[in-house]
Amino acid sequence: MTLHATPPSRADQRTQPGAAFASTPDSRRAAPLRPVPAARANRRHVLVVEDEQDIADLIKHTLERGGDIDVELAASGDAALKASSEQPPDLVVLDLNLPVLSGLEVCRILRQRTATATVPIIMLTARTSEGDRVMGLDSGADDYVTKPFSVRELAARVRAALPPGRAG
Repeated sequence: MTLHATPPSRADQRTQPGAAFASTPDSRRAAPLRPVPAARANRRHVLVVEDEQDIADLIKHTLERGGDIDVELAASGDAALKASSEQPPDLVVLDLNLPVLSGLEVCRILRQRTATATVPIIMLTARTSEGDRVMGLDSGADDYVTKPFSVRELAARVRAALPPGRAG
């Protein structure tokens, strides 16, 4: 997040034309800093594939709250594949139990596509057995989170898995 000085008052702008982000007239004090959201081009694109709307909305709200992530929601496996074809995400949070195509099938297809072959995938599912976790990771997932889950922990895992680059 970039910080800029608070704009001067109207009186200051009259005495200093074009000084929209100048420091205060008193040179001994710097103007207070205010946060400015990162430019949209620097934001990360996370695709959340979850058929339970309340869970999807909670994840979206939590991830977007930091200001550097845009979340796109998909409620089915086929919708996830379409969305990832139109705009490859920087990361996918993927439920296993989805309508139309399962999360395992979606994961395998994403791994086969050139544009998404290296995109980190975090599986988020109610399936908790060791066999399910191994199957998820073997199908190409980078991480596996079981429900019920901590939304703060999931957000931390997303931030940790996002590849370096565009994050602000």
